[in-house]
Amino acid sequence: REVSGSLLVQTGLLRCRVPEIHREFRLLLAIVESEGNEHFKSIACQAVIDYWWFFGHMPWHTRTHRVWQLSYVMSYGAVLWIVRYGMEEDGLDFLSITYWRIFAALLSLLFVFCAFDIWEEVCQCIGYHGAGFLWHYLSDWWNWVEFVTVGFSTLTLFMLMQAWESGHVSPLVRRILAAMIFWRWIHMTNHYVTGTTLGPVVLPILKASGEIRGFFFVVGICLMAFISGYLAIVQESALWLVFFSAYRTAIFGEGSLVALEDEAAVESTGVHNKFFDEVRALPFENAFMSAFAFCLGVILMNIFIAVLSINYEREYKLAWTSFMQTRANATADTVAGTRGRAILSRMFCKTRPPKPEVDSDQGPSYLWVACEATVLDATDCYGD
Repeated sequence: REVSGSLLVQTGLLRCRVPEIHREFRLLLAIVESEGNEHFKSIACQAVIDYWWFFGHMPWHTRTHRVWQLSYVMSYGAVLWIVRYGMEEDGLDFLSITYWRIFAALLSLLFVFCAFDIWEEVCQCIGYHGAGFLWHYLSDWWNWVEFVTVGFSTLTLFMLMQAWESGHVSPLVRRILAAMIFWRWIHMTNHYVTGTTLGPVVLPILKASGEIRGFFFVVGICLMAFISGYLAIVQESALWLVFFSAYRTAIFGEGSLVALEDEAAVESTGVHNKFFDEVRALPFENAFMSAFAFCLGVILMNIFIAVLSINYEREYKLAWTSFMQTRANATADTVAGTRGRAILSRMFCKTRPPKPEVDSDQGPSYLWVACEATVLDATDCYGD
């Protein structure tokens, strides 16, 4: 209420009810699509997210999906075990017919996993399209990560099937399998951030690490300067050997580019000139490598730790709002997939039409949101 140019809020319990608004799926999508995370601090927004979280059976769905993804990764691990221990050392044939059959069964299981992933993405796309939020689905960068993951899984399965038919696992297939297993383990973190146990703890770490791209750019420039200088000094070693060795030296300080035992012995021309002989025999390559490794490994890494600590402190204060935002995204994807499956079932299956809702004396349902008026900003409250 506006009195003499100022806004006054009556202390007490404020309650608001809008009939059936919480049942509108587009309201949840509008919350997810909103930029920033300030609105996730409001109790009303969190109430809508909690309603859809339990309405979509998300506790059961998340547990099932975690077990499913863990089984997916373990299936790849079993394939790796067969490739490593179930084949001859030269990789030309299976050791026994049992390994060959187990490998075929694992490929069939991976085919089911891959087909399920494709089905889920198609249902989500149809569900978002039916709600009028297809552009939100296509513009979400994490969905593109899912697209790449599904495509890479399909490629890996195709390569493994060719290896099963030929009985030979080439080095290329081994590298693709290694990259697939590595990415699948990393990808599993996305399925654990929606839980109340790990979500508020893991999300600040992930978000703090994601905001240091500028620092990595500076480190990359310094590293390329180091590699360019060392390529000009060392002419005998191969390009990729120098590149990766320089990276290990700069980051981990191994100092393995030029071994000290391979250095030429100092040839002394006299007893009194030994000091000057050692000065003239200074290993310039090792000096250059050591100086730059100190600058990059000590100075820049300490700056990296400081920047990461500041980002983590800021993200830790927003841990709960980030957790609610992540939970809202996961809920929207799940509900969209459910709606997409319902749309497909109505298109291809003959089902009974839904029964019309019968009006009752109780009236429509409401989602009640209550909070103390003292926690609200005066600029957010309006009255007659």
